[in-house]
Amino acid sequence: MPSFAGGLSIDKELVVQLAKHPNIIGMKDSSGNVANLKELVGATTEYDFAMLAGTGSVFYECLTHGATGGIVRTGSTMRLGLFGTRLTDRAWARHYVIRWRKQT
Repeated sequence: MPSFAGGLSIDKELVVQLAKHPNIIGMKDSSGNVANLKELVGATTEYDFAMLAGTGSVFYECLTHGATGGIVRTGSTMRLGLFGTRLTDRAWARHYVIRWRKQT
C-alpha cells in the first residue's frame, strides 16, 4: 500500500470487489495506517478474506483491530511471517513484538 508502493492506494470499494473474487484470499497492507486497515477489515468481514499487517511497528495494533496476521520485515534484523493470529492469540503476538523491540 502507499508506504511501499510509490504512493499507490487501493480504495475500499476495490478491496471489497477483490474480497468477493473466489481466487483472492487476502491482501497485505504495508501502509502503516491502522485506521485504514480497520476500515478494510470491517468492509470485508462478510467474506473469507484475510487482511494482513505489513508494517512491524503497528503489527500488534493491527491485530487488535481485526487483522488476520502479518507478513512484516523489521529492518534487516528479523523477518516475521505470522498467520492465524486472531484476537485469541493476542498475548502471543504482543509477547513476540515486545521481544523484537528489546532486540532493536
